[in-house]
Amino acid sequence: MSGDSLAAARRFKKKIKDSKPPELEVRAGDMVVNSYGYSMIITRVMGTDTTLKESVEYVETTHNSEGTKTMTLEKLRKMHSKGKYKVYRGSRW
Repeated sequence: MSGDSLAAARRFKKKIKDSKPPELEVRAGDMVVNSYGYSMIITRVMGTDTTLKESVEYVETTHNSEGTKTMTLEKLRKMHSKGKYKVYRGSRW
C-alpha cells in the first residue's frame, strides 16, 4: 500500500469517527419510554467502581411496587439506537 492511500484511509477513518453521534448519556431523573408505552424513571447511574459494567437503576412507573431494577448502560444504548427506547431528559440536565 502506498503512502498516499494509507493517509487517505486514515483520513477516512477519522472522518467516520467524527461523524458518529455521541454516545447516549443518561442521568438520574431521566425518563425512558419503551416501544409498548411503559415508562421507567432512572434513579441512579452506577459506574464500573460499583458494578462490573456501567449500569442504571430504574423504577417502572406502572409497577412501582416491585422496587428498583437494574439494566446495563450498554443494553440501554443498544435499545435506544434500535428505536425501542426513547429517553427524555429530566431536571438534572
